[in-house]
Amino acid sequence: MAQRAFWKGYLKLSLVTCRVAMTPAVTESSKLRFHNINRKTGNRVVSRYVDAETGKPVDDEDQVKGYERAEDDYVLFEDDELEDVALESTRTIDIESFVPRSSIGWIWYDSPHYLAPADKVARVEALQAAGRRVLMVGDGINDAPVLAAADASVVMRSGSALAQTCGDLLMLDQAWGALPAAIVVARQARQRLTQNLRWAVVYNVAAAPLAAAGLVAPWLAALGMSLSSVLVVLNARRIGMGTRA
Repeated sequence: MAQRAFWKGYLKLSLVTCRVAMTPAVTESSKLRFHNINRKTGNRVVSRYVDAETGKPVDDEDQVKGYERAEDDYVLFEDDELEDVALESTRTIDIESFVPRSSIGWIWYDSPHYLAPADKVARVEALQAAGRRVLMVGDGINDAPVLAAADASVVMRSGSALAQTCGDLLMLDQAWGALPAAIVVARQARQRLTQNLRWAVVYNVAAAPLAAAGLVAPWLAALGMSLSSVLVVLNARRIGMGTRA
C-alpha cells in the first residue's frame, strides 16, 4: 500500500519553484513496538500529566496551552485561539546551497523520506479527461503511479525496477535525444501493422474462395501464401529505416 504524503508545499531553487510532496520512504507496519509494563502486576503503565509543583494529576479539561513570556509567567491560549497566533508559513523549502553528503550527520538518516513533485497523477488524469493523450517519462520509484496512469510511458535503463515494470518502453540508450526517434519508430510500427492487416484481409478474402472452389491450382495458392508472408515481413522491416536515434 502506497505511503501517503504527510507534507505538501513548494521547493525553490534560485528562480525555479515547483510543487512537491514529502512521503516516508519506509513503512512502520513491521516495526517492533514495546510497551511500559508494571513489573509487579504485569499491567501496562499509563502516562499522565502532573502538576510540576504539587505533583498531582491534571485532568484533560484543566490542561491548556501557554506561552512563556517571562520566568513562571505564561499567557494562556484556548484551542480555538491557537490558529489566530500561529506563525504564517509559505510552506516553501528554499535551497540556498548544496553540501557534501559526508558532512551530514548520521542522525539525519534516521527517518528517510521521498521528496517528489506533487499531484502528478492528478495532472495526468486532468489532461486525459480533456481528451489529451499523455506520454510520461520517469525513472524513480515515486514515478511508478503516474507511469501506470499515463497512456504511454517511457523509462530509462538506469531507472528503478518498479518504474521499469510500470513503463511501456525501456530506453536502452541513456541519451534523452533518442526519445523523439522512438516516437517516430512507434508511429511507423503502427502504420506498418495497419498496412499488413489490411493486406492480409484483402488477400484471404480474395484468394480463399478461389482456392476452395478449385479455380486456383494448389501449388499456385501455396505460392501466393508464401509471397504474401514475404511481403508482410519486408514491409515490417521498413520500420525505423532512415531514423537516427
